[in-house]
Amino acid sequence: MSDDDILDSRTTQAVSAPRAKPGTGRKGGALDGRTPFVVVTSGADKGRKFLLLGSVTILGRSAHCHIPFHDPAVSGRHAEIHIDDQRRAFLVDLKSTNGSFVDGHRVDGRAEMISGSRIRVGEVEMLLTIPPVRD
Repeated sequence: MSDDDILDSRTTQAVSAPRAKPGTGRKGGALDGRTPFVVVTSGADKGRKFLLLGSVTILGRSAHCHIPFHDPAVSGRHAEIHIDDQRRAFLVDLKSTNGSFVDGHRVDGRAEMISGSRIRVGEVEMLLTIPPVRD
């Protein structure tokens, strides 16, 4: 397993994630406590934790997604989480059938998130954590 894997704390399964572009300002490795992550708080995948290692992480029901969910209400490619150079996070809905939500508000296109934002795709709810950068 490398630092370019997303760790699933319930099953210790590793899922490859896209690499961040060189020079994007994302400091530190995956396991240094600075990497943004989501924890699934409801649904069939409750308890799973995923590190958001790349600049874009795809959520969906398809096994080809970086974070696949086992929920029939989730589209094959449902949404993306974007983390930019300044560690700002955005949820982008990929024209999913049932929509994507941030803090209870339906996402039309993209929505900015902060640490503590609640994300819902289908019946799956997640909590986003963006740890502070320590020098």
